[in-house]
Amino acid sequence: MPFIGIDGTQLAKQLSIPIPLVNSNSSWSPTTPEILAANFIYWTIIPAFQYLLAMFFVDTWQYFIHRAMHTFPWLYRTFHVRHHRLYVPYAFGALYNHPLEGFLEDTVGSLLAFKIARMSVRQGMWFFTASTIKTVDDHSGFRLPWDPLQFLTDNNAYYHDIHHQSWGMKSNFSQPFTSFWDRLFGTIWKESKDETDVRYEKGKKSAVPVYKEE
Repeated sequence: MPFIGIDGTQLAKQLSIPIPLVNSNSSWSPTTPEILAANFIYWTIIPAFQYLLAMFFVDTWQYFIHRAMHTFPWLYRTFHVRHHRLYVPYAFGALYNHPLEGFLEDTVGSLLAFKIARMSVRQGMWFFTASTIKTVDDHSGFRLPWDPLQFLTDNNAYYHDIHHQSWGMKSNFSQPFTSFWDRLFGTIWKESKDETDVRYEKGKKSAVPVYKEE
């Protein structure tokens, strides 16, 4: 309807100029090298960097908190000793922690990594799930040949199992992804695999059986 003598609808039609979204005469294509490169950077390079940054942050966070738990007797007796009741780790024992330790080391560390890496909610879901699976797998006590998580880095079930032994407790603090900080600060277990296997055999022979066979 005309308003104060002006038909707004007709005026808008007269003033409107159709502008095509894409110039049909141009050589632009969604498969040009520039567009392909941009898509690769956006969908591959940036997410990969975000995941690597989050992994590095979690490794850093957990290494220094974990090492502090073994450095200061009060922290060890008050919090971390519960986890080290597991001389023979099993999968779900990975999360057998004092509630405050678990909250600080796992929950807070992962959430900070999520925020610092500026992940999307979907990326965060994948990251939290992968971190939990890796931690559980490394506490399983098995290094199965068809398990890819045991071969991606040297921080695996064998690596962490050493930390749970009375003779290896002051080494191999790194978790859950790499052994970077252990190598940097010299806290990695230094004996060869053969020497370590001898320790395991001695432990088996001196172990007290839980039950006796009849």
